[in-house]
Amino acid sequence: MLMRATGGRGARREGWSRQGQVPRPACHRGMCRNGVDHAGVSDDARVSQPRLGELLKEWRKRAQYRFGSGSRITQKYLADRTGIGWRTYQALEAGEPRRRLSPATTDALARELGLAADERDLLFVLAARVMPGPGDAADPDAAVMDDLRLVLDSAEPTPAVVLDAMWNVQMHNRAIGIWFPYVREPRANVIRWSLSHPDARTQIVGWDHYVHQWLGILRKHLTDRGARPDVQELVTLIEADPVLRAIWEESRDIRTDVGGERSTLRLPCHGGRPVEIVMHVLSPGAAPHYKVGILTPITPTT
Repeated sequence: MLMRATGGRGARREGWSRQGQVPRPACHRGMCRNGVDHAGVSDDARVSQPRLGELLKEWRKRAQYRFGSGSRITQKYLADRTGIGWRTYQALEAGEPRRRLSPATTDALARELGLAADERDLLFVLAARVMPGPGDAADPDAAVMDDLRLVLDSAEPTPAVVLDAMWNVQMHNRAIGIWFPYVREPRANVIRWSLSHPDARTQIVGWDHYVHQWLGILRKHLTDRGARPDVQELVTLIEADPVLRAIWEESRDIRTDVGGERSTLRLPCHGGRPVEIVMHVLSPGAAPHYKVGILTPITPTT
């Protein structure tokens, strides 16, 4: 696990010095007056990391071998695919000072290089100077979404759904639309429904037990992302509900995610009889902040 280094006021950060800081140029459309492009980079800090350059070269060479591409994976190819800008990427591989990459651009670069989770974290620390959070991923491209659709369709008649980091429903199969019609609604969110919809408290057996898990997941997002609009919307919902507010104020649990748990449902599509299920969660390598939830029935449903 990678930890962010901390230090006192006089602590020196690797690759930084007062002499090495460059006045911020006036940029327009990613090109500054001295001809250096800054597309895809944030403008609040600069990075000069020889180690980053070495790793980018190593990862690019490895990606060439792993993906078996017929042509070389060049610096320009990665720059074009990630929107960084060719000159900026060249400078990064050379270890030259450049403003740090935005989290979304860093995530796109990690996906193009096929980095493992720990390598992706290292790239974020070196290139973006932050640890990645749930909201730092770029949206998967169309090909990845097509592959996820194939997974959902292959699961039929078992209910399956694709969720993003904040548990927003991105796509679902027909079966889960029958079990939980709310997934077909605009802006459907699993945590919002589970916490606030009256049906959830009767259809999820032991709702008062699972609510601690959902609130723990939300608290983790609040810790990672701060009071961003999507997180704050759910917090406001909790504070308006006396039952949820009491549990929220009493508990300080933080939970990363769910998966593998067994639970019992009483759904109208099953005539209200109890159906025990196990929740399997798959994490797509090409979309690290998405998850595929598959509700596998243990109790026969027919």
